[in-house]
Amino acid sequence: MTIETPTAAYVRYNGNGSNTQFTFSFTKFEDDDVVVYLFNSSTGNFDLNSSYSISGSTITFNTAPPTGTGNILIFRRTDFNASKVPNFNPGSSIRGEDLDKNFLQSLRVDQEFRDLKVDKFAPEVWADLDVNNNKITELGDATSDINAVNRKQLGNVIASDITGDSVQGVALTKTQSGSNSGDEMVISISDSSPSQKGSVIIAQASGEAINVAYSSGTATIGVDKSTATQQGVVKITATTPIDLTRSADGEVALAINDGTVDLVKIKPGDIVTSTEQNATPNSVGTDDEIATFAALNKRHDIIFQSGTPSDTDFATGKLWYDHANDQTLYVWDGSNWLGISSGGTFITQPTVIWVDSVNGLDTNDGHRVIDAMKTIKAAVTSADHGDIVLVTPGIYREIAPIDITVNNLSIVGQSLRSCFVHPTPATELNSLFRVNSGTQIQNFSFGGLKASGTRGGHAIDSDNTYGLPTNQAFVAEFYPNAVIYKSPYIQNCTNFADTGIYNHTQAEYNANNSLGGFFDPNNVTQGGFGGDLTSGPTGGGILVDGSAVSSTSPLRSMVVDAFTQVTLDGPGILCCNNGYAQLVSFFGTFCHYHAKALNGGQLNLSNCTTDYGRYGLIADGKSTTPNFTAPVSVNAAAGAITFTIGAQTVGSGWYGSATRPQDNMSVTIGANTYPVKSAAANGSGWDVTIENPNPAALASNLGLNAGLTAGDTASFFNRSYISTGGHTFEYVGAGTDYRAAPENGGVPIEANQVKNLNNGKVFQSSTDHNGKFKVGETFTVDQRTGEVVISLDAYRPELVNDLSPQLGADLDVNGKDITGTVKLNGLTYPASDGATDQVLKTDGSGNLAFVGISTLQGAGMQNLSDDTTPQLGGELDAVTNKITNLGTPTANTDATTKAYVDAAITTGVGNIDAAFIETPQTMTTSKVIAANTNVGMMGPTVTLNSGVTITVGTNSVLTTLA
Repeated sequence: MTIETPTAAYVRYNGNGSNTQFTFSFTKFEDDDVVVYLFNSSTGNFDLNSSYSISGSTITFNTAPPTGTGNILIFRRTDFNASKVPNFNPGSSIRGEDLDKNFLQSLRVDQEFRDLKVDKFAPEVWADLDVNNNKITELGDATSDINAVNRKQLGNVIASDITGDSVQGVALTKTQSGSNSGDEMVISISDSSPSQKGSVIIAQASGEAINVAYSSGTATIGVDKSTATQQGVVKITATTPIDLTRSADGEVALAINDGTVDLVKIKPGDIVTSTEQNATPNSVGTDDEIATFAALNKRHDIIFQSGTPSDTDFATGKLWYDHANDQTLYVWDGSNWLGISSGGTFITQPTVIWVDSVNGLDTNDGHRVIDAMKTIKAAVTSADHGDIVLVTPGIYREIAPIDITVNNLSIVGQSLRSCFVHPTPATELNSLFRVNSGTQIQNFSFGGLKASGTRGGHAIDSDNTYGLPTNQAFVAEFYPNAVIYKSPYIQNCTNFADTGIYNHTQAEYNANNSLGGFFDPNNVTQGGFGGDLTSGPTGGGILVDGSAVSSTSPLRSMVVDAFTQVTLDGPGILCCNNGYAQLVSFFGTFCHYHAKALNGGQLNLSNCTTDYGRYGLIADGKSTTPNFTAPVSVNAAAGAITFTIGAQTVGSGWYGSATRPQDNMSVTIGANTYPVKSAAANGSGWDVTIENPNPAALASNLGLNAGLTAGDTASFFNRSYISTGGHTFEYVGAGTDYRAAPENGGVPIEANQVKNLNNGKVFQSSTDHNGKFKVGETFTVDQRTGEVVISLDAYRPELVNDLSPQLGADLDVNGKDITGTVKLNGLTYPASDGATDQVLKTDGSGNLAFVGISTLQGAGMQNLSDDTTPQLGGELDAVTNKITNLGTPTANTDATTKAYVDAAITTGVGNIDAAFIETPQTMTTSKVIAANTNVGMMGPTVTLNSGVTITVGTNSVLTTLA
């Protein structure tokens, strides 16, 4: 067998903190025979490490070992508890390989024992040696600082290496004694001398007030009291401000206590009094002078008083604050007081009222920013005509309503997203602002307005489906009996209304968590903000009630620009009772309805969007009382579109100055109501033209449903209408909270975009979220498909006026007739059908008529031989008949005769009958076989004449049939 050369069974490496791979040269049976240790510098031992992998003779650490000398130990530990080859049985064959393994196992174990044992001749220990409370015997003397020492050497160290110092009077002598090392150190002290320290005998000196007494080796030293001729002990006492303490025997501490030295103890020349300060107010002074409190007050303290200080002996730079007159800060320039700063401006602003929810007080007048009021309500109450209320960023909880009783008052927040206004819990069912003539409200976010009661219980909007609940708050409505000369204006605001918004303060909620929540627009986790999946009737945006103002008011209108309603199941705007509003960029999100004109209310919307919500735009009915009435003065038949009225009688609620029937009105006569189209003066009355579209043909005016008799009463009302252009509808009908969003499963209802109720009318041009453009109910453009739909009931083409009409595609008459004289391309067709089997005949002048075939001149349809180039428009079906007298074909696509086919077979193939195929044995013409073709040739003998060839195309096969 081959004996393995003994090598070291280990290898050590120095780690560098980055290398992870290390090799070994010794052999092994298995990978688990290899053991890895890393040196632990904190314990002084090698620790077993398993965070590595082994491949062949290479160790790869998961983490690079730290830097160190010989700190990586890789060695082999062969398993010797069991032989690599089990015991040999008697009589069994012994393989050399098995003997090699067992022998190699023993050899490797010996190598490992040799390498890891402590060598007797050159022992080496790689880690701390723990002798487990045993001795190390026969230890030689240490020769260097890192050698261990024995007991004898330790004794010599104590006796020899610790030396005495004769200068200090200490002598050391080594003797053989003691119980530890066997050595003993004797320490002695020399007598003291001028050049050497040592033991001293104390003797009394005469005349020095010191006495010495000895008793049993103790020397007692006494000191006499001091006298005029002799030194001695002195007794020390102290009086205020000196304080005496004896902190230790023989020690006395003298100190001046805090607060015990009076100013009179200081030299007068080092004190500056108020008199001296007044005499020299601008004196620079020196560092060895101190000033009295009165002097400092005169020189440095800021004067706080309402009147001008009377003195003139102030240091230059002295400050005076006038807290009453414009709250101005002055500085003394040496001779005069100069104003340098003031609270806002140097004068009050009588037409400006500042409001600050944090720093303001409602007891202030608000005419300076430093004197701001705390609530908007207090500021509005104190305002006069033409004032402006400037509101700083903050949260304003107001007692609703805020009544505006003056004209042209502006209430302006500094930022839409930073000025929040909400009602108190006790007033959240009241409208927030009741506006007056010329009121402007700008740059606010409103929140927390509420509604309660049953839908339809509202005093004005009482419809159970489309109406409002009993108690309905709005952001703005008219102040009762206001006289409106200039429309109130709401601009750049947002209204957040949700049942989940609470109007309590955080302190109120903290004191009582049952309140449900508190108002904090910066806390997005509370209810009523983005993502709310619940809703219920809640506060609304604007109520324009024409009956709320004074009967003498010339206007009943409001103006709105950039006002967003996020009212989850609340109304956007309700315009009613002859009210009017113009709205630009008025957006409604999740509203019960976005805008509603009711009882003669009229709305004009531009660039507005309805997002989600239950209904979009609703126009319902007419004013509750007639504007004026008039008698019919001339009988009018049913179907007439115009009738005549006499002198008008003004209605009790009419606010206009004229009684002319207008096209924004409707007229009721008996049980019928018609929209007014126009009116023309006729004496003391008017000729009134009405609109009554035919539902089956909207372009047709049906006129009066019933005839009129002179004396019938015609009552004219304001028609409820909404006129909107460029309106956008997005997911209308899908719901009143965030479940309406398509990602939350919301499904829009197109029919809910517009509701015309009780002869009210929405005049619209709009686009929805799918790009469907609509004009009223009769014209739509589907921009997804490009389809344009015009209601046939409304379409009335007038081609008579088009001198060159054209069609873009085939004309489908949909089963209808084209009546009258039909003329196409100069040919005039007969007005009626001909007899059976007749044909159309032209007279050569463009006139067609039905005639019998027998009357036709020439061969006509009797013989095709007249046509030298006849053609078929499709396949010819011979219906089992023959095509005879064919000519000889000249092209591959020509039809041929039976004789031509038979001759071709005989010439090229030979004879073919029921049992035989006969082919010639000599080819007289060349043959080309096309590519990718299989061809059979009768054989076995085929002779080619001179010059005749057979050409086989690519991938073709020619087979000779023997």
